[in-house]
Amino acid sequence: MADPWTDLADTFVSTVKDRAKGFLANNAKAKAFLVDRGKRLGKLAWQLKTASDGGAREKAERGMKKVQQSIENELATLSLNGSDESKSVFRDILNTAVAVFVKMAPALLARIG
Repeated sequence: MADPWTDLADTFVSTVKDRAKGFLANNAKAKAFLVDRGKRLGKLAWQLKTASDGGAREKAERGMKKVQQSIENELATLSLNGSDESKSVFRDILNTAVAVFVKMAPALLARIG
C-alpha cells in the first residue's frame, strides 16, 4: 500500500513535469531532483495535515520552507543540459510550483481534514 502522502507528492511532481516535459526528458538529474523534492514536500504536507498540535504544524511548515530554500540553493549548482534560457525556465517553473505548494498546502489540507 502506498504511503498516504504519495498523492500529494505525485500531484506536485506531475504539475512540474507537465510544464517542463522537454527539458526533463533531456535531464535525468533534474527529473530525479524534482521527484526527490516532491516526495519531501509531500511527506511534510502530510505531517502538516496529521499534526496533532500547533507545535507539530509549525515544525512541518518550517520543514517545507527549508525544502523550498534547499531547492533554490541546489538548483544553482545542479549541472543541467540545455540552453541557459531553458535552464532558467525550468528553475522558474520549479520555484513557482514550490512556492505555491508551500503557501497553499496548509490551507488546503486544513479544509480537507
